[in-house]
Amino acid sequence: MGGKNNASRNVDYAIHESTFPVKLHYLLSETEENGSDHIISWQPHGRAFLVHDHGAFVDHVLP
Repeated sequence: MGGKNNASRNVDYAIHESTFPVKLHYLLSETEENGSDHIISWQPHGRAFLVHDHGAFVDHVLP
């Protein structure tokens, strides 16, 4: 039945129902884990983030 397991569906639901800061933190964590931190990443001090490549961010991260 479908390609997603219950845990994956629960994470998807939690992300969908979360506030912007939670979604942003998840997005930044995911880009760090999958090697896309050259597009968007936390600043070294950890209090801000930076979009390094606006075009790639729109094309690959936002969709």
